[in-house]
Amino acid sequence: INKKKLFKMSLNNNIDIGAHGFNHIDLSNLNYNELKSEVFDSKKYIEDIIGREVKYFSYPYGKININCERLFRELGFVAAFTSKIGTINKDSNKYMLNRTDILSYDNFSSFKQKINGSWDWINFFLKK
Repeated sequence: INKKKLFKMSLNNNIDIGAHGFNHIDLSNLNYNELKSEVFDSKKYIEDIIGREVKYFSYPYGKININCERLFRELGFVAAFTSKIGTINKDSNKYMLNRTDILSYDNFSSFKQKINGSWDWINFFLKK
């Protein structure tokens, strides 16, 4: 996506633009200073384009670094998302949130089920 399209998309009140790492590299192998540079540069680059604060982060490749939570707090992120399938609740770590894909071909019934946590297959099987 180009900068003009990103800016235009950011004007929609229903969309939050998040950071994803400046070079889209595996964060789990970085030391703290490398991690800070990778995350900060990504956040700053997008903020410069959209003209407002970036509050969310998505881990490249779903790989997490043990320093992320501390860094994300320092940089003012509200939440960060893994690629782990699952639902979230009030006790979830806001810097390691799970996801459930909402797809263009989902009908209203499956969309409602996903929102209500019925598609959290991993937890469903672990509870048995």
